[in-house]
Parts: sequence; structure tokens; C-alpha cells
Amino acid sequence: LTDQVTHSVDEVNSHVEAMTHSVFEVDGVEAKKKLVQQLASGTGRRSLFMRTKHQARKLAKQLTESGVPSVDLHGNLSQPARDRNLAAFSSGSARVLVATDIAARGVHVDGVELVVHVDPPMEHKAYLHRSGRTARAGSDGDVVTVVLPEQRRDTQHLLRKAGISVRPQEVTAESAQAQALVGD
Repeated sequence: LTDQVTHSVDEVNSHVEAMTHSVFEVDGVEAKKKLVQQLASGTGRRSLFMRTKHQARKLAKQLTESGVPSVDLHGNLSQPARDRNLAAFSSGSARVLVATDIAARGVHVDGVELVVHVDPPMEHKAYLHRSGRTARAGSDGDVVTVVLPEQRRDTQHLLRKAGISVRPQEVTAESAQAQALVGD
């Protein structure tokens, strides 16, 4: 060909270099609850991902009641409610967005510092889409997957398929690793 042009896009499982991934292993449900509360409590924007609509709604309510302004985003909300909650998160009046995978694609909000996989996703593509809510437009960001003992093997397999290499760490809400992500 003469004057040929080549176009390319990132591979399906490529990840952003400015994104750091962590796996925080906890020893039980109560430790997980405390860690998630701690991670959500920072001053910057955070997106927390859950598997079910019910759990997303419940966690957003619990966080708000504990002093962390939060909104939920899932398929049971009407479009006006989704728009209202997303606007609250975008404006900063809600610092935390608790969502199902409905928000993993097509939702863009600047300045999301931290993505927490409260419930690890079922497949690696969902992991990459959820994680992609941070480290956008040249910014850096952190991604944390919270893992219960019975989820360790599935999470290792998921991360391997996603092309993410990270060493799991045993973490509590009081650990230095958690405190570093919470910030102010």
C-alpha cells in the first residue's frame, strides 16, 4: 500500500500505569466492614463496588449515617434518581459512590482517587472496567480489592486473567496500608 496508516487501541486487558492495585485480605466479615468504613472515610472521591443492588443501597445508607456522605447507583433506581445521585457525587456533596457494575462502564467523574472492590467481581473484564473509574485523564489513582479467606483463590485467578500482578496483604482498618489510602 502507498501512504498506509496504522491505528491501534489498547488491548482489552491493558491497565493504566498511574493506577496502583492492592489486595487487602481480611480475616472475616466484621474486619471487612471496618476496613471498608475506614477506606470510605477519606476526604477525596471514592467509588465502592458491590455485587448486588441491595448491598449497594445498604452500604451507602450506613456510610451516610456514620458521617460519610454517600450515594448509591444501581439498576433499581429510576433515571432521575440515578442522575441526582451521580450529580451529588460529581459536585462533591457526596464523597462516596457505592455502585454495582452498572457504574463500571460509561460513568465518568473527574478526581476519583480510590476504587474499592468491596465485593470482588465475577470476571476480569468487570475488574478492569470498575478499576478504570480512577486514574483517568492523566491522574493517578488507587484500586483496592477486599478479600475474605474464602475469596482468595478466585481473586488470584481473576487478577491473573486481568494481567494484574499484586501480592496480597493482610490488612485491618488500623493498618498503615489502609491509613495511607484514607489520607486526611
